[in-house]
Amino acid sequence: MINILLVEFREIIATAGQQKTVFFASHQLVEVAQICKKVAIINNGKLLAFDTIAELEQKYQSLEQAYLQLTGGSSE
Repeated sequence: MINILLVEFREIIATAGQQKTVFFASHQLVEVAQICKKVAIINNGKLLAFDTIAELEQKYQSLEQAYLQLTGGSSE
């Protein structure tokens, strides 16, 4: 049941994203990478990065490493 909801959620976001900007906030970076084209890394209200996933992965080796390096390892 959860997998069906997840697939439906991804489809809704993909469909809406074709015509509108969709803000999707999550700490689940694997999910973010599967759904989003661009990401913003924000920590304590400060924008630390805004780029495509590919560019962040190229610069930091992975989306997780980008998050950890930019936030100083904070999970908040």
